Amino acid sequence: MANPASSAAASGPDQPGAMRAQAGARQDGTPRQGEGPRLSIGQVLEQLQPEFPSLTISKLRFLEDQGLVMPRRTPSGYRQFSTADVERVQFVLECQRDRFWPLKVIRQRLEELDEQRNQPPGPRAVTTAPHGRLSAQDLAREAEVELELVEEVTGLGLIKLGPSNRYNVSAIAVVRAVSHLFSLGLEARHLRAFRAAADRETGLVDQLVAPLRNSTTAAGIAQAQARTEEVTGACLALHAALLHEAVSRLDQ
Repeated sequence: MANPASSAAASGPDQPGAMRAQAGARQDGTPRQGEGPRLSIGQVLEQLQPEFPSLTISKLRFLEDQGLVMPRRTPSGYRQFSTADVERVQFVLECQRDRFWPLKVIRQRLEELDEQRNQPPGPRAVTTAPHGRLSAQDLAREAEVELELVEEVTGLGLIKLGPSNRYNVSAIAVVRAVSHLFSLGLEARHLRAFRAAADRETGLVDQLVAPLRNSTTAAGIAQAQARTEEVTGACLALHAALLHEAVSRLDQ
């Protein structure tokens, strides 16, 4: 996915920044014909928790407070999430989990996608980067590899299918890296070590951040996210430094 560009603050619920269907909804929050059913905040939680076990209602409210998703409200004040709203929440959660992006970067990327979606069709229109969930065929196309390689990488446990039998967009980078390593002569049997190392480091991140995840306040959730990003960045820096140090000794 391309690096996010600087842009204005997130838009309101009826502007492009909300990434919702053009059909909209009635003022009472019920969907217009063809829009599809809207979900309560509890139903959104139930739908996404299998993939994001740490997701809570407080976290969903926090994302709304940050302007990352803007569900409509019924006259009595209840949130009503459209399909586009749910996909937007899923995108945010995937960026945090798989890419460790801070909220500022996620917001910029969302605004970039919103702007691209609202361009008029034609030969000069910009194609949006993939987001959400990918089928095996989609993944192979985006990673520019054969479908057989996607299946092989999945079999090695380097990428995993989600509950909907689809891949996270983060799998694109994994498949491309594996394809490059194969072209350099690395064999498939060597790749499981990368997965094992990543899982061990994920355990360390979780151990350090877990005490902060129980917070139900917006400030506490933000602190947990910031700590996750900080610890992950430190782990990546140490891993890279150790690898460079070890490789440098090969010539001694």
